[in-house]
Amino acid sequence: MNTQWKFEGIAEPLTYYRVNDGGLSANIQKQKNSWDEAMRKNLRGHEGFFKHWLPLAEAYQKRYLARRAVQSGAGLQALALIHQALVTDPRILVQEPSRTLVTYACCWLSTLPRQLFKVIQSSGMWFLGRYKIS
Repeated sequence: MNTQWKFEGIAEPLTYYRVNDGGLSANIQKQKNSWDEAMRKNLRGHEGFFKHWLPLAEAYQKRYLARRAVQSGAGLQALALIHQALVTDPRILVQEPSRTLVTYACCWLSTLPRQLFKVIQSSGMWFLGRYKIS
């Protein structure tokens, strides 16, 4: 589909995202439930759109939640979520192979003892930053 719309990036953040222990952003299951509910509420009247796009959107959402689980130290939950994401719609691996594979690796690594994971994570971030790999 072609449109006349144009998009541009902005160099600085317009807002910041804060995670606190009691909020929605800290509870991965609550985030998933909230997202699922939003999809259910918007389905009516847009069935064709959702039939086509929901599996892919859900896979990306689960991959995002897997990354959040890694950040929260919930390795097994992260691993379950990335597996669910790939089963839900494997196109995420084709469309964004680097990000999906890095997420998958981080999910596996996050099941290691926390201190070992932190050392590997720091080394990986240094390497990726140094060589501009994303």
